[in-house]
Amino acid sequence: RMLGRDRGAGGAAAAATAPAASQSPEAQAATAALIKQAQQQQAAQAAQMVEKQKELESFRQRGTDLVRQLDVTNALLAAEREARTKSSNEQVEALRTELDQAKHQIAEEEAKRHVLEAEVSLAREKAARTSTSAPPLQAELDRL
Repeated sequence: RMLGRDRGAGGAAAAATAPAASQSPEAQAATAALIKQAQQQQAAQAAQMVEKQKELESFRQRGTDLVRQLDVTNALLAAEREARTKSSNEQVEALRTELDQAKHQIAEEEAKRHVLEAEVSLAREKAARTSTSAPPLQAELDRL
């Protein structure tokens, strides 16, 4: 019996069956009951093990599903970030182009203004040299 306890339920059943031939009917019935109990315990343990394996597989599957979901979410976030960056870069480039065009236009307007100022200055000098009796022309130049 010591050996049976050390071996667990299966060991107890094996130890109990060894001297079965020399046992009384009551002892044989008790041995059969122990064997049946050990078999039931083994069956219950096997059923528990199957349940635990199913539960473990369910957890694994949920973990796999969550990892897939996380991968998809990360991919979507990366795509969104890339789209925003691309959009921002395109907007920045469009604004730079607009700014360059505005600078160019301002430079052209400045050049035109300088040319007009030079023309007005030349016209004033010419008007002053040609005649002092031309107030209408001087008034026109002043207006410009």
